[in-house]
Amino acid sequence: MDDITINVSSPGKLILLGEYAVLEGAPALVAAVNRQCEVHIDSLYNSTFQVRTPNLNIPEIQFILDADGDAHFRTTIDSDTQDQLKFVLCILKYVSQKFGKIPGASIQIDTSSFYHRVTGHKFGLGSSAALTVSLLSGLMEYMGVEMSTKDLYREAFQAHRYAQGKMGSGVDIAASATGGILSYTMPDNPDNPNGTIKRIDRPEDLYMACIWAGYSASTRHFVRSVNTFRE
Repeated sequence: MDDITINVSSPGKLILLGEYAVLEGAPALVAAVNRQCEVHIDSLYNSTFQVRTPNLNIPEIQFILDADGDAHFRTTIDSDTQDQLKFVLCILKYVSQKFGKIPGASIQIDTSSFYHRVTGHKFGLGSSAALTVSLLSGLMEYMGVEMSTKDLYREAFQAHRYAQGKMGSGVDIAASATGGILSYTMPDNPDNPNGTIKRIDRPEDLYMACIWAGYSASTRHFVRSVNTFRE
């Protein structure tokens, strides 16, 4: 296998309208933003994987993937580190199960632009979706699998829901995979991710000021609260 180097990046998102209405089948308005998840993949000559996420203060982690795509670490790592690597490991498992064995690789992931550089708080701009799209896109290129933008959305939608316990509308995935300003309606059947994505032109005289609350929040917690309210 020749040396392969892959560099990909995907933007974050800002939902302008319909953040929770989209879960009820209504359209949401979402914009991709200039916060990028950057993924760098280098080929290795064995079946080992090395993952580095410098901005999360996680040292290089080495592991192998078994036939089911589950990771087996070379050394013992604590539960907090495993939790931080959850999306990475879920995406690797999804890809290995859907597209076959992944050749060993060194993977570096940088999501630093999604965090406040002083406090370390997340801005809530869709870092997990951007990570899912960029890592999935990079792995597809690494494995020689051609994929359209629509197919990238579909596969990333499935991988992201798998990592989140089958929660989420996919609106953030659509923004990260497609870019621009979009009208998005989630699919009727999440197992067949065929959400409606329509590109929207921004009016030239429209200006928006985005204000951050100063602290991060759990999307899964809020979605559960909405589901409880509905019931």
